[in-house]
Amino acid sequence: MKNSTTDSRNETFNFFKTRTFSAIVLTLITSVVMIPGMSTYLPFHQNDAIGIPILLFPFIWTTLFIYSYLATSIKQVYLVMLTLTLVHIACVYFALTR
Repeated sequence: MKNSTTDSRNETFNFFKTRTFSAIVLTLITSVVMIPGMSTYLPFHQNDAIGIPILLFPFIWTTLFIYSYLATSIKQVYLVMLTLTLVHIACVYFALTR
């Protein structure tokens, strides 16, 4: 008979190579894309809108890194990272074209 706590632990830490790839590569890409994207919608003065996302970069990267290991589904991790990246790319695109 299997213990339910070991089953949930194994589900969380399955696909180790895929989670490590998402934790390192996708987290870096998403964090770097979020920096210019955040400067388009933050309600600060021009200098603050650029400086504050840069100062928040370590916290964003750390949060996404931990999330990529602790999420229950690797598909959910990919979906969140892809959504954040696409939304911030769209923010930058619309800010540059207006």
